[in-house]
Amino acid sequence: MWHARLRIGACLSLSGKYAQFGRPALRGLEAWCSLDGTADLLAEDDRSDRRALEAVLPGVAARCDLLLGPYSTQLMLWTGSARARQDCPARAASP
Repeated sequence: MWHARLRIGACLSLSGKYAQFGRPALRGLEAWCSLDGTADLLAEDDRSDRRALEAVLPGVAARCDLLLGPYSTQLMLWTGSARARQDCPARAASP
């Protein structure tokens, strides 16, 4: 029986103000994907900045089945608002 791989997308702060939280989140997601073996991870650096997140979020969201939200409350609020404006179902969860 064939099973489709789950595509997980995450915009994480791998640099900037929240990098101390984003980098460990990325390592945890990478470890989980390697142990689980049924998921692929697509992660982009939002640079702890709303404008950078605005640039990378649409591409990540378009290429994944499950979109994880950023670490920062401010970035998460913006993400939720942006996804709602695009009339997308709420599928975001902060790592």
